[in-house]
Amino acid sequence: MKKKYDKKTYFTRRILVAAAMVVTIAAIIILSLNLDIFAKDNKDEALELNSETLEAKNSKDKEDSPPNDSKEKNSALDKKMSKEELEQNIKNYMGKDINNLGLIYYDLTTGEKVTFNENKKFLAASTVKVQMNVIAYDWVDKGKLNLEEKLSYSKNDYEDGTGILQDEDKSKPFKIQDLLDYSIIYSDNIATNMIIRRLGGSKNLRTMVNSKFKINMDTSGNYITPKGEFTILKYLYENSNNENYAHLIDIMKNTIFHDRMDKYISQEITAHKTGDYDEYVNDVGIVFTEKPYILVAYTYNLQDGYEDIARLSQMVYEYHLSK
Repeated sequence: MKKKYDKKTYFTRRILVAAAMVVTIAAIIILSLNLDIFAKDNKDEALELNSETLEAKNSKDKEDSPPNDSKEKNSALDKKMSKEELEQNIKNYMGKDINNLGLIYYDLTTGEKVTFNENKKFLAASTVKVQMNVIAYDWVDKGKLNLEEKLSYSKNDYEDGTGILQDEDKSKPFKIQDLLDYSIIYSDNIATNMIIRRLGGSKNLRTMVNSKFKINMDTSGNYITPKGEFTILKYLYENSNNENYAHLIDIMKNTIFHDRMDKYISQEITAHKTGDYDEYVNDVGIVFTEKPYILVAYTYNLQDGYEDIARLSQMVYEYHLSK
């Protein structure tokens, strides 16, 4: 049986229920506000602690961090090294492979020279492209060649290996200036073969090089001695008032190859030409520090000729700056 309430009792109960709900809601609101304040206080405290922790960590990191590389390097460069010490360092680095290295370092300001096997014959590989450019520019000066002249490609000019012309359309002729630049920047073999053909062939080129630089290079193949290459680079530097030679030096600074002479030194100051063929790995050039120098490096049958030349170049560079 359903229980009955009078009107007074009914309304009293309704008021009490409503009051209870108001009290409950108020309690919830107050609790929520307190929780927010507590959370904010905790967050502020956490941030403060985190800031202190980070500050402490940064302080420790500064204490544990290695010394500044550039300062350490500058300090190392401040230490004077004798020519004899440089020579011994190179011998120590090369070890039993010293006879497979042909190297010349030459200070263009003082004339100081360090050499290893300078008269030993090496395969020139693509370093021949420097002397080819020099002879081509000589022809320009003599009126025998025009840099705007265009050469047509012949199938006999094709050669695999380095370069960009292998995959390009060769149906149209190329300007001689472009071919000369390609031979240095990209070490382009096809461009080189086209220029050499225009100069009368490989043997004629070698004969002209011997005559111009008063060297006795073997004309039976693409051979060179470190001393012969040094003579060519020294001539190029000393005659850089010639605008075409100056252009060649600039182009040598913009080669795409940076795995040897300028791997550990500035690329912007290194005018060089790489070359490798089978066991021969080479790099030759002029390094334009405040007082420029020539570095010639020819190698044969080394385990990693690329890295060896890079390390030797770094060694010579640091010695040169320390003087």
